[in-house]
Amino acid sequence: MRTSIYRNFRRSRSARKLARSGRSGVAVGFMPERELAPGHAGRPAVRPGRCDPGFTLIEVLVVMFIISLMTGLAVINLPDFTRTDDFQYEAERLKATLDLARREASMQSSELGFKLVPTGPEPRFAYSFYRFDEARQVWHIIEEKPFDERLLPVSIRVSMTLEGEDMTLGDEASPPVLILSSGEMTPLQIRLEQRGGSDLSRQLATDGYGDLEWASEPNE
Repeated sequence: MRTSIYRNFRRSRSARKLARSGRSGVAVGFMPERELAPGHAGRPAVRPGRCDPGFTLIEVLVVMFIISLMTGLAVINLPDFTRTDDFQYEAERLKATLDLARREASMQSSELGFKLVPTGPEPRFAYSFYRFDEARQVWHIIEEKPFDERLLPVSIRVSMTLEGEDMTLGDEASPPVLILSSGEMTPLQIRLEQRGGSDLSRQLATDGYGDLEWASEPNE
């Protein structure tokens, strides 16, 4: 009798424990696993209603405004750098082409000429090279590169002095600068200046016997 009472007591006690565990949703002796996101082993799933903080519309507009402002400043400053690069390039090209013309005259035993002229309603300068035809006693413009006519940018102003006298460009019919087969050439000074409020300038000179050299270095 006492044994049966004891067994019934243990059974009722176990039943109460199971009932309490059932109400809490956790089985006795069982540790609940964390809910995992599908396809992401070891990472807990994100519960609905929670999201990572992002940028607001005002923040995005502020960033776009700053970028557009900095881009505008860069565009405003770009032409100055472009004009400076054009000036230096055209100055070095002029010197290199004149040096080549002196070599060409010596190697081909021919007489060449050089001419600077203003073009267009707004003063814009161009230079070209000529070859002397001894049979016909006339000058022919050279159309082959690199001696073909070169039109300078409108931002560059050019003046020339021959044998100590200022030249009025465009008045002469024949090329005023002679490049002889002997290696000599007309003594000259060619001054290039940057327009638009800049004091950038260079001066190319030769005494007719020596090499062409820059009499003044570029200044800004």
